[in-house]
Amino acid sequence: MIRSNKTTLKFANTGKINLINNFVDRYTEMVKKFVNIIWNNDKLTNHAFVDNDICKKISTNVRYDSRIRQCAAKQASAIVRGETAKRRKQLYKLAELQRQG
Repeated sequence: MIRSNKTTLKFANTGKINLINNFVDRYTEMVKKFVNIIWNNDKLTNHAFVDNDICKKISTNVRYDSRIRQCAAKQASAIVRGETAKRRKQLYKLAELQRQG
């Protein structure tokens, strides 16, 4: 079961909007750093879990630091796995077409 909640920032004050934008910017930077770390890592895995050593490579001053880092690392892992799977499918199709031709 997927639970969701729709929230609007339509009536939020500027301080809260600035706080959220600041958090999103930090989170985006964290995901980009994790993507670079995981992409350059020789051991790409097919599972969603990321080693704790990789999670500790980036430090932040965000509240709930470990949860945010773990979430960003999982998202980065999914991005890298998605890109490698897409490339693997392209190479498979290319090899298949070369065998036929």
